[in-house]
Amino acid sequence: MAAPADKRETIIKAASKIFGSKGYYGAHMDEIAATAGVSPKTIYKYFDGKQALFIECRHAAVERLRTEMMSHVSGRPRSDAFSAVRSAIESYGEFVRRNQGAARILAEGVAVVDPVIRREHERQFEENVAVIASIIETDVADGKVTLKTEPRDAASQFLAFMSTLVYSILLGLDRNGRMKPDVVVDIFYRAVRQ
Repeated sequence: MAAPADKRETIIKAASKIFGSKGYYGAHMDEIAATAGVSPKTIYKYFDGKQALFIECRHAAVERLRTEMMSHVSGRPRSDAFSAVRSAIESYGEFVRRNQGAARILAEGVAVVDPVIRREHERQFEENVAVIASIIETDVADGKVTLKTEPRDAASQFLAFMSTLVYSILLGLDRNGRMKPDVVVDIFYRAVRQ
């Protein structure tokens, strides 16, 4: 018999697969249970419902993305926050191409109209803005970067451009040359740097 933590993780993996392929509204708890090899009743021992399970899958996707991006960014020399931005965007694009299901879960955090999921997405967005802004603020204070805008606004714009990149890759626009990660980086630089 699987330990509770293992069973919970199995459910999250199964749900991530279903949410990643069918989306929040197309996913059904019975199908998630079948994919996880558990009864629907078992899912409800670990999660209050579909909403809570989706939020947990979103947390798992964010954590995978952060881990991959940090390993990619930390392995490269960084002269300022914007060299890290270029590495982050490259890493993000690679993550989305390899993990389309996780990318869909992340993208659906914006599209789902459920107020709890919407608030969770907004909370995560604000948390990410704060982290990125603090990195940019350090570079501004050290004289490495001069901005046209406030660091917090630059961080918000960065995340908006990252979202554009995700949708472009999910729609395949990056494959036909209409949307390339370097274009996103150049637009971002022009928007925020002096």
